[in-house]
Order: sequence, then structure tokens, then C-alpha cells
Amino acid sequence: MGQPDPLVDAARRFLDDLMPILKGSCPGEGDRALQLPGLPRWILDVAFGVQMRRYKAVPRSLSVEQQCATRMLGDLQVAGMQGLARLDGGLAADPVIGPRLDRVVTSNAAGGQTWQGLSVVRLLVDLAIARAGGFDLDVLTRDSLTTQWAQMLRRPSDRMTVIVALHEFTASSVPFLLEPGLEIDELSEQEIAAALMLGAGHIGLSIDERTVSKVFGIRTSYESRLVVDGVPPEDQQETAIRESARQRGELVLLALRIFKAGRVGQSGRFEYTQSLDASFWPASGTFFGSSFGWHAAEPYVLADKELQHFREFWLAFDKIRGLPVISAALRRFSFAADRTLPDDEIVDLMIAAETLFLTEMGRQDRGELRFRLATRAASLLGTTLDERVRLFKFMRRAYDARSVIVHGGVPSEDDLQGLDGLPASIHKFADDLERALRETLQTAIRRLARGEPFPPDWEKLMFAGPTANAKP
Repeated sequence: MGQPDPLVDAARRFLDDLMPILKGSCPGEGDRALQLPGLPRWILDVAFGVQMRRYKAVPRSLSVEQQCATRMLGDLQVAGMQGLARLDGGLAADPVIGPRLDRVVTSNAAGGQTWQGLSVVRLLVDLAIARAGGFDLDVLTRDSLTTQWAQMLRRPSDRMTVIVALHEFTASSVPFLLEPGLEIDELSEQEIAAALMLGAGHIGLSIDERTVSKVFGIRTSYESRLVVDGVPPEDQQETAIRESARQRGELVLLALRIFKAGRVGQSGRFEYTQSLDASFWPASGTFFGSSFGWHAAEPYVLADKELQHFREFWLAFDKIRGLPVISAALRRFSFAADRTLPDDEIVDLMIAAETLFLTEMGRQDRGELRFRLATRAASLLGTTLDERVRLFKFMRRAYDARSVIVHGGVPSEDDLQGLDGLPASIHKFADDLERALRETLQTAIRRLARGEPFPPDWEKLMFAGPTANAKP
């Protein structure tokens, strides 16, 4: 048994006294719920099979019982109800809650409001009525609620959950934990509702409807410290924690793109905090597009057999991603993945290729860059003589195509040949170039994570021949 909590004890005794009074004094079913102004709640309306669900916007409201309880609380305070006075005194005497009363309590991430004694008591009563479905509050529900209510008021920070919503992605074994506090999961109904409150989703048959398919996301969290009065001062440590949490999901997305081919993308990023009534309250959101909740025809599938391999790849990726030798290439590969035009994608991918294959060269050695880049790519990736020759020719063409694009031209499809040596459209050529850069980044990441040098000794690798890269 833990130490008795005077505030919780006072709250339980107050509810025991209050509920019979409300049951005997409040109206029955004749009155109507009161709609509240502000953002509506989005609730699941109907599901169409496994994938598609329709959500409807419902105004927030106070039930008849909650309205009556609000009026009665004011009257009981004026009348000097002993249980309410005892609870008010417990709030004021609490070493954490007392200094927060009648002052603005806020956090950088979630905002805040003025805390007043009667308002936090009213919150307790509203939740008690909601959980009981009326005024018949059982002991177990009362005890659980009062403990949670006191913990919420004493919390040192707002716990913020960050979601990077994925587009064109599916996985059967979720939640998939990458590391403590970082996972890939299907978004819950409440998380989807939080995103809809921020403007995500497609408008249905009416403006208060959204049709959403199964949505997956990358989830992490951080703490945003509560302060009293005014805007919290900018805390460098907290800012770094917040930015790290926000970037973490986007790094997992980049790792997915490098791990294997597929058009997985981001359909939005948002943050929410959980209220005492278990609802998710959105704090901020960005990058929402029309793709949120839209069914993908050819999704990026993270299969069960790939999960452990991806976890291992993520750990290697996270270990070395900040190294100068690879960070710029990762950034450009990420830019390329978000491009809609293949010529823009080719430019970004070739910039990534130059940072990987040519960075260590001194100015006096930078002649014949096209030849050196193509030779090094072929030496690194080719496992047979024929593969090396094809890669060498392909990377020379990629270098030429990039040069044409950056000088305002359009590569002729007569000059474009894919990795198979056959004529290719510019879209197919860009896809093949992405494949080559993905394999290069995978090789670099694994080498660096093992403590091996990258770039390697290019001359030794070239003269070692294809057998140096032969797969067992």
C-alpha cells in the first residue's frame, strides 16, 4: 500500500457526496444536449470492409447531466458545501497544483490555459458523469478516475506523440518496434480523427465527411515541460529533444526508401497529446496533402520476413547517417524520392553519386570526372565482368543526362539506355539510376557501420576485378 493522498481522498469523498445530490436534483430526458463552439470531433461512422472507413464531424457537446452538474456546482460553492470546500482546500494545499491555480499553465508544444479551482473540479465531475453514463458512479471507476485526475494536474510536462503518416505503405505485423519509443504502426481511429481535425483527408459526399483507408505511420514521442505564466522561454535542450523526435520519423522514412525500391512517401506529420478523457488533442500538423488516407494501388510492402533485416539496417543507418562522407548523399537521395519529374530526380541522384564517388578527389585530380565516376560505380557494384561493363556505360549516360538537364536541355530518349542496356524512357532511366544509388548507399552504410572505410581504395577495388564483389 502506498502513502495516502489527501487530494485523491478529498476528491473521492466529494464525488460520493455530490452524485446523490445531482441524481435527485437534475432533470431527466426532456432536455437536450448543448452544442459547444469550436473544432468538431471526428468519429468513425461506418467501415467498408477491411480497408475503407468513413468519418463524420460531430459538434462537441455537454450532456443534459453535465449541464445540470455545472449549474449545481456554482450553487453548491455559494452554499458552502463542505465536500467542495475540502476539495478546494486540497487543491490549494497541494505543492504542485497549488502554485498553478489562477495562473496560466502552458507548454511550448501543446499551449495552455488558466487553471482555476472550480474549473478543474468541473472537469472531474464531467468525466465522472461521462464514465458512469449518468450519476451512478461505481467505486472502481471513481477510484481510477480520481487517481488519474490528480496525476494529470501534477504532471511536469505534456507528453507529445509525433506521427509521420505514410503514403503507399503496408505491413501486416504491426506495431513494429525499431527501438524503444520508435515504431511503425497502423494509426488508431483516434489518431486518424486528430489528423482530420488538422485538415487531412478527402471530403466525402458532404463537407462533414471524410473517407479514409487504412493508414500506417511512424510514431515517436517527447516531453514538453509545463511552465507557469507566460510563454515558456526557449530551452535549447528541450528544443533539441523536440526537433530530434520530429526528425526521427522522417529518418525512418528515408531508411525505408534506401532499404528497398518502392514509392513510399509522407502524407503528413502531426503531433497530439492525450487528454484525461482519453481523447487525442492535435497540437500541430504540417505537410498534409490529398494523399492522406487514400488507398494505394501498389503499396510499398514491408513483409514479415524483412522486418528483422530492416531493423538491423535501421540501426546501421542511424549509427552513421551524420557522417560527412554520406550525409549529403542521403539528403539528395531523399530529395530525389520526392520529385515528381524524372529530370529533377536524375539531377538529385547524380549529385548524390558525385558525393559518394568523387568527394575525396583534390582539385588537381578532377579531370575526367565522367570516366572516374562511371569506373568507380562499376567497380563497387558489379559482381561480374558483364555487370561492370553495363554499369560503366549506364553511369556515363547518367552523367551526360544530368549535364544536359542542368544546362536547360532535355535528354533525348535515343541516348538513354537502362541498366539492361536496352533503350529506356526517361522515367525508366530515372528508376534504374535510383536503383544504382540505392545499392551504393546500402553498401556504404553497411561498410561504415562495420567500421570499414568509405570511400574504399578505388584503385585497389578496380584492379581486384569483379571477384572482389562476388556474392556467395
